[in-house]
Amino acid sequence: MMLSPTCFSPLSMPTDKQQFLKRNWANLVQKIKCVDDLADEMRGNRLNSEMYSLIMACNTPENKMRKLLEYTITTKTASEHLFTKLCRSQYYIMQDLIS
Repeated sequence: MMLSPTCFSPLSMPTDKQQFLKRNWANLVQKIKCVDDLADEMRGNRLNSEMYSLIMACNTPENKMRKLLEYTITTKTASEHLFTKLCRSQYYIMQDLIS
């Protein structure tokens, strides 16, 4: 079952998703392991083919997450998109980071 970011209390939701991702960079790199799925979902939408290939070429989930964050924190739109994907696919991790 996919959970949506609306499951979070609106009061606890960070307003600046880009800053949230920057502030929680180390925790996200350490805790998010399904990076391939995130990259697949963002391919063609916020990641071009070259970015996607460079992420997939990384040898560990941690390195993949670092590269994904590096590409997505450059714009608010991409940051918001990644934040939403993380809330849906990594609900409990995100809930822990937001609380």
